[in-house]
Formats: sequence, C-alpha cells, structure tokens
Amino acid sequence: MTQDASSITWNTETFAQNQNANAVRFGTLYNFRFDADQPPNPTDGTVGFFKTGAPMAVLIEAPGNVPTPSPTPTPTASPTPTPTATPTPTACAGLNITQIGGSILPGATDTGNHGDEQVTNIPLPFPYIVCGGTYNNINVSPNGNTQFNTSDSNFNNICLPWSGHDCTIFPYWDDLRTDSNSGCVSFPGGTCGVYTSVTGSAPNRIFNIEWRAVYFASPTDTANFELRLYEGQNRFDVIYGPTANDNITATAGMQSSDTSLLSILATVQGVPLLAAGP
Repeated sequence: MTQDASSITWNTETFAQNQNANAVRFGTLYNFRFDADQPPNPTDGTVGFFKTGAPMAVLIEAPGNVPTPSPTPTPTASPTPTPTATPTPTACAGLNITQIGGSILPGATDTGNHGDEQVTNIPLPFPYIVCGGTYNNINVSPNGNTQFNTSDSNFNNICLPWSGHDCTIFPYWDDLRTDSNSGCVSFPGGTCGVYTSVTGSAPNRIFNIEWRAVYFASPTDTANFELRLYEGQNRFDVIYGPTANDNITATAGMQSSDTSLLSILATVQGVPLLAAGP
C-alpha cells in the first residue's frame, strides 16, 4: 500500500507476481474497508485494471481533509423526444434444439490459436449455410465463440444478444486462454489450443472445431468442448467435455442478429447440445 497527502493506492500482489491477483469478475460485489481517525468525506476515486479497459471513476467516502469532488452542474431541461421502441429479442426463426449423446473427436489440425484474446481466421473445408448466408471462413476466439462477420476478442461474456455481433455461435463463451499453462498438461500432447478435423465425405462432411483451453483466472483448470458444422445444412452440434467450474460463469447459445437469438446457459458438466437453425 502507498499513501501520500491526497491518495491511497494498493494491490494484493504485483502483476508480475500473479496475473490473477486483482481479477474482477462480472457480476461480483467487492467491498473495501479502511479505518481512519477522521470522519468520512465524499471524494473521487479511481479503479484501475491490469488487463484491459480504461480506469473507472467512482464516488467514495474517504477520511476528512480530502478535497471534495467538484459539483456537477445541473443541466437545463430540454424537450425529450418520444423514444423509438426497442424490439424484443426473439428466438431464431425455425431453430430447434435437441439434446444428443456423443463425445469429443480430438482435432488433428492445429489452427495456430495459442494465446489470450487471440482471434484466428479459419478457412472452412466446405461452404457453410447459417444466418441466411453462406460462409467460407470463420473467426475463432479462444474465449469459446465463433464469429462469421466480426473478429472480436472480448473475454467479458454477457447475456445474449451481444450487440454488433450478428451471426455468432457461442459454444462456451467465458474468459479462457489457449496459450501454455499448467492445466494444458491434461490435453493430448500437453498443449492447449484450437484444433480441427473433418469427418465423413462430400457432400456430407462434418467440420469439427475443438477447444483445449484453461480459465484465465485459474489456469490449472480446463475447459474442453467442440463445435461441429455440417456440410449442406444449417445444423451445428456442440459437444461438451469436462469443464472445471461446472459452467457457472459461461454463456452458450447462438444469435443471427442483435434481435434474433437462441440463448442457452450451459449449466450441466458433460451434457452435449445439438441445435439446428438459421
């Protein structure tokens, strides 16, 4: 902890000592308490992040003799236009979901995705029909999603829809990484990454995309799952292997636009999922 005349700065460990020491998880409440010999005084504070994002300004109660925040001018009221109604997200038209059995088919081709927040463009072995279009490539994130029109590496998963990311499949969206970490030893070859394989023969091939990943906040714990795309169909399968945190933080589902989606929360370890839709 460092204290000067007008501020207190602290961290549990340095970033070099432990990359996860100051991890802040989505939807988690954090309380910090300091004892002082003076009454509280409202003042400004700043929350900074090691990993990504700009510092966040907050209003706090600090000991006395701390400068009071500058008052915010009260804006003059102006006529408020009638807002345009926001469409309610609806299920993807014609999409059906069925639970199936199955196990992961280990990928044989290394896509080169070995990192944290690294998105890799993968050529498809056949044109794939989805979201009313036909695609020859797919952008794969280590964070467990596949994007057909965007290539966003955002690790902060949310409830769907993910604004601005039309036509995306989310097999297991969470803060994951595929670079070298201790948990990778449990995977074939002792490495993490995204691997692919092709089964069947034209015109009935299946393209398998397998994630061998660990959690950013706990790199000893693994998440193993696979997405399967079907030639000549708009069908996809998701097969789940072991996931160390029992899926309590992941988002799984599919969206074809900001307002047309199928959102499924992955809640049961090892339960496979099949979906067919637009």
